[in-house]
Amino acid sequence: MSASVTHMPFAIPDELVGLFREGRVIPFIGAGMSANVGYPSWDDLLECLGESLKRGDLTHDEIVELTGGDRLRVAEYYFLTEGKQVGPLRKEIHGQFKDISPLEFGGYVDLVNLGSQRIYTTNFDDLIERTYRELGLSYVPIATPRDLALSAGDQTEIIKYHGDLTSDPSLVLTESQYYRRLNFDSPMDLKFRADLLGKSVMFIGYSFSDINIRIIWFRLLDMMRGVDQNDLPTSYMVIVKPNPVEELLYRDAGIETVVLDPTGRAEPDTYPILVGDFLYELACRVSDPKIPGSDSPPFVSQTLLRRAESSPRDRMSRLFRHHDPEMLRLSSFRLPEGYIQKALGLFTSETRISEHSIIAAVSLYRSYPEHEELGRFLLRSLVTRVGMALQDSLDIDWDFLGEMHLEPDDKDKVFAKVREELNFHESGFDSELFFAASLLIDISAGKFGASSEEQENASQLLQRIDDLYPDAIEQLSSRGRGAIAEIADSYVPAEDIEGEDGEAPF
Repeated sequence: MSASVTHMPFAIPDELVGLFREGRVIPFIGAGMSANVGYPSWDDLLECLGESLKRGDLTHDEIVELTGGDRLRVAEYYFLTEGKQVGPLRKEIHGQFKDISPLEFGGYVDLVNLGSQRIYTTNFDDLIERTYRELGLSYVPIATPRDLALSAGDQTEIIKYHGDLTSDPSLVLTESQYYRRLNFDSPMDLKFRADLLGKSVMFIGYSFSDINIRIIWFRLLDMMRGVDQNDLPTSYMVIVKPNPVEELLYRDAGIETVVLDPTGRAEPDTYPILVGDFLYELACRVSDPKIPGSDSPPFVSQTLLRRAESSPRDRMSRLFRHHDPEMLRLSSFRLPEGYIQKALGLFTSETRISEHSIIAAVSLYRSYPEHEELGRFLLRSLVTRVGMALQDSLDIDWDFLGEMHLEPDDKDKVFAKVREELNFHESGFDSELFFAASLLIDISAGKFGASSEEQENASQLLQRIDDLYPDAIEQLSSRGRGAIAEIADSYVPAEDIEGEDGEAPF
């Protein structure tokens, strides 16, 4: 997708974050979420039904016109032309859902990261269920009264409010089926009413024009008139574009709106990115470092990877050590198998070296030490100031890295760093010089693809260090990088220790 969003124009309500952390929010997912992954809209599905189930001389457009554009009546017409059999409609709808992974798109992984124990949806597809499967998580789909009766409540429940394509009797497709559901006396309706007590609902993937949500919400509120309002916290509708009239109407009904594009200027191809960014930002505030109610960190999502890849790489961001929250999260979040190659692919010759990107690289290196690009990134990191973060990492296989090729320019940076440190620290010693010296030891031994000339240069610099600080190189060679700070501390700057005559002892 070529579109991009350079900043977050929306504000996430603190109350919504707090409710999620308390486990008091029920996400209610609409067709807009499915459309974000390229699945057809309800209008598109009806058009497909019209083309495949064509009866008589009427075209789909003519049927739409004759029903006044009422989607439910259009579906009812096709239902009647098939002899009141829902099977042909269900089969055609199922065929429109492509076999794609929801992990490829922003939103679904971060929906899981919110940690809700119940997720409602009016969608017929199985994208939410598939996300749980691909992440290796257990869940219980609920589409029929039997499903409801068998659920023990110890796993995440995915409630298919309008049915599931695996069960024809559960589907709510047509006008007559929809009106029967308006009685709100089915087991699914009673469950929703019970689940709503003390809970907030976050509607996402719907618009103000969705009659579904308007009728569902107002009927439920009508049924719950006797419930104390303190047991009904504010609910939320996440929408893309603002609509001040509808916002006021919904606010009066207890639903606040979160507008992702308050200016109304976003292009349609950025809508999936806006939704993905919203769910990512919300999940980070709710579930970093751990998902509420569990001891597990969140999962890396497509949105996290996209934002890590687009992290600033210009000189000024390096100069000011730009904050890399995505890289830092990459080091602590769980990495789904489907994202491994993408995550490793973040570390290339163009990747900006920062403290957080090094931490992420080390974290990935623990699991994938054989990945060469990752190793090269760590090598490039060694010659930077922030590369010192590697000195305390006992997870680094230095012998493995030593077999890799360090570019001549990078080795020259090591030499220049040592000369600079020596000139500056003639009267003392610090861990930066020791760290650079540890690299010289490897270069002098022919590691990092060092030439004979580079080995000689490294040896000369090591001798200079040893002349100024006796036994420093021997200690470093024998004790290793993990002891750099301790060894450095043993060399007290000369100007801090004066002899009786006021001169330095050495």
